[in-house]
Amino acid sequence: MRLARIAARDGVYTVQAARLVLFLGWWLLAGGLIASVAAGFARLNLLGLLVTGHLDWVHRPAPGACRGRSNGSAWA
Repeated sequence: MRLARIAARDGVYTVQAARLVLFLGWWLLAGGLIASVAAGFARLNLLGLLVTGHLDWVHRPAPGACRGRSNGSAWA
């Protein structure tokens, strides 16, 4: 509202209006940065909730660990 009043009174191209626009721009930039960081942490938290167990890609189950396989291999 303050910016609108200044622009209506003195015109848009005043030093005070320019300072207010600059101030508003910095606040918007800072808010966008904070929102981006918060969204990144939220995604990491969601990923952490989805991947709860320990992932070990090298270890395979022992032969016969999976019942119902004809050859006893878990990877058949």
